[in-house]
Amino acid sequence: MPTLKLSLVALALCCFCIGAKAQSANPQEAGFVAGGDINLHLSAGDYDFSASPDNTIRLSWRRDGDHSRGGSPAVRARINVNGRKAIVVTDGPTNNMHYTVEVPKSANLTVRLSAGDLRIAEIEGDKEIHLHAGDVRVAVGDPRQYKDVDLSVKAGDLNAPAFGGSKDGLFRSFHWSGQGTYRLQVDLGAGDVNLVIADSI
Repeated sequence: MPTLKLSLVALALCCFCIGAKAQSANPQEAGFVAGGDINLHLSAGDYDFSASPDNTIRLSWRRDGDHSRGGSPAVRARINVNGRKAIVVTDGPTNNMHYTVEVPKSANLTVRLSAGDLRIAEIEGDKEIHLHAGDVRVAVGDPRQYKDVDLSVKAGDLNAPAFGGSKDGLFRSFHWSGQGTYRLQVDLGAGDVNLVIADSI
């Protein structure tokens, strides 16, 4: 029995150490370049994107309304940079999580989010957004910068007054073509899409 107890204690300590190592430092950051491609694979939560004051990707997080525990919630996150391409991954609790993401002012974003609200301040470049459930708000800036805008939602509203379109209901889509260079695609399961000229996030 003593040997068994010692073994269980050792196993528990081992699991604790592994769990501690799995939690990432908050915040995370990595130097990047202007105009690069950033691919983001995000766990559930609310995300605010804004332009960084320099060409750096920064990621931080908190759990809203949870004052019962000290320290930062257990989140595994990483930022991998390879030349003009970067991958950002988050994996954390699914309730009341709020993430702040800073990217260069000029960047092409591909965002895959399981569930939550996504708000993107004015970032120059292409944007491709896939979200199962939640609301999407994107500050598009000057509409003349865009070549293609494609929006789709299975259940919810599409609001794109800057591009002359608004729809609501089930299985709605909207397409707009212009003379610019940027592409914007939003594929949403359930929720609302709002495209605005400018936003303060």
